Amino acid sequence: MKYEISKDRDEILKTISASNNKNRNILWQNYNDHRKVVEIHNIQIDPIQEMIAFTVLESSGLLSDRPIYIKLNHRNLIFKGSILNISQGNVLVQIPDEIKLEEFREYKRFAFESNEKRKVILSFDSHLVNKAKENLPIQMLDVSQSGLGVIVNYFEKEKLIKSQNLSLSTLGHFKFHSHFYMNPVYKTNYQDISSSEDMFKIGYKFEEQLPDNLIENFIRAQEGIFESELGFLGKSRKFQRKLHREYRAMVKKLEAKKEFDDFFIGHGDFRNIGHEYLPKHIRLLSMFSCALANLLNINSKLLTQQLTYIAFVHDIAYFNNPRLAQIKDDKHFKKIAFLLKVHERELYYRAPQFALQFAKADVHAPVGAEQLLQQIVAYKSSVHPDKFLAMENLAAPLAIFVTAHHLVDYVLKHPHWSFFEYLENYPFGIYGGTFLDIYDKLKQARIAAA
Repeated sequence: MKYEISKDRDEILKTISASNNKNRNILWQNYNDHRKVVEIHNIQIDPIQEMIAFTVLESSGLLSDRPIYIKLNHRNLIFKGSILNISQGNVLVQIPDEIKLEEFREYKRFAFESNEKRKVILSFDSHLVNKAKENLPIQMLDVSQSGLGVIVNYFEKEKLIKSQNLSLSTLGHFKFHSHFYMNPVYKTNYQDISSSEDMFKIGYKFEEQLPDNLIENFIRAQEGIFESELGFLGKSRKFQRKLHREYRAMVKKLEAKKEFDDFFIGHGDFRNIGHEYLPKHIRLLSMFSCALANLLNINSKLLTQQLTYIAFVHDIAYFNNPRLAQIKDDKHFKKIAFLLKVHERELYYRAPQFALQFAKADVHAPVGAEQLLQQIVAYKSSVHPDKFLAMENLAAPLAIFVTAHHLVDYVLKHPHWSFFEYLENYPFGIYGGTFLDIYDKLKQARIAAA
C-alpha cells in the first residue's frame, strides 16, 4: 500500500468528510509506554472555525496538552493533530495542514463497512477433483474496475493463498459467465474493534478490468437509497417510488440546464459540486418535506414537485462553495463573518436572491415553486422571524419546509437521533397552526411505529 502527503486544503477537508459514518475510524495518544485508543463514532467539520469535532464514547484519559493521532477509514488517512478542547464526548481538533493518505487510484473505488456484510464468490481450481472448480463466498470490503479487496479469516486466507486460477464468480447478485481472473497484490492484518477473531485483508488486481456499467449497476442495486432514511415516514412503497421518480427527474433536469452553472462562482462538473453537501442536506430535505406533507394528507404530485425543486434550489449559490453552506443563520454568520473573504460575505447576503432569480428564469419550474421560494426568502430576511412564523395565514408548504429543514439539521448533527428525542425538543409548537399539526402527526406516527 503506497501513501502520499497532501497539503491541499480542499483535499484534506473532502477526505476527512468522506470518512464520516464509516467504521474503524480511531484516534489515539501515546504517553510513557501506554497507548490510549478510542473509536470515533461521528465527524463534524467546521471549516470556518478551523476545527473538527470527533464524537467518541470514551474521552477520559485523553490529555489536551498532548498531540493526538487520527486514522480514518477513507483512503486510510492519518494525521497528527492538536486538541483544542475535550467536552461532552467530543474531541475538538484543529484542521491539519497536511495529511498522509493512500495513493490515489486510477479508477473509482467503492468501499463498504465491515458490518454491511457485502458478499462475493471467488472461484478457483479444486484441490480434490481434477478440472473442477471450487467456490468460496467471502466478504468484500471494496471494489473498483481494476481490483477487489476482501476480508477473510485464517482458514479462508490459507485456501486463497494456495489457490490456482482464481477468478471473480459472483458480485452481489451478478453471476458471471466469463472468468475475471485476478492476482493478489497485498495481504495485511485486518483489525476490527467489534470482532475478536483474527482477520486479514487481501487486495486483488483483475487481469482485465470490469466493465464500468457493471460496477455502476452493482452499486445501484446494492444501495438502498431513501428507504433506510425515511423510517416510519415513508413505509408506503408507492410513496417511495414517487420520491425516487421526482428526485431523479430533478437531477436530470438540472444537469441538462446550461444556466444552472451561471449562478455559481466558478464552474465545475455538477456531479462533483458540493459532494458532501448535496447528498446529505438536499436529498434529506427533499425526502423529509415530502414525507411531512404526506403525513398531513395534503400531498399531491404538484406539491411533491415543488418541495423537491425547492430542496435543490434554495441553497443553489452554495453548491460550489460548500463551506458557506454550513452557516446556519444570521446569528451564526455574525459570529464568523470576520473569518470570511469579502466575496464570501457578499455571496451569503445574495444567496436567497440567487435562488429566487434562478426559479424566475426557469420556465420549467413547477407551478407555485417561485411563490414558495419568495415566502422562504421573506422569512429568512425577516427582522422578527418568530412573529413571521406565528402569522395565522402562514402557508402550510412554508411551515413544512421550515420544519423539514430543521429536522435535517438535527439529523446531521445527531448521528444516533430518534424521533422521540426530536419531539422532546421540537421548537415550533408555540407557533400553532400547521406547526402544531406536524407535531401531532409525528407523535402519532412514532407511537404507531413503536
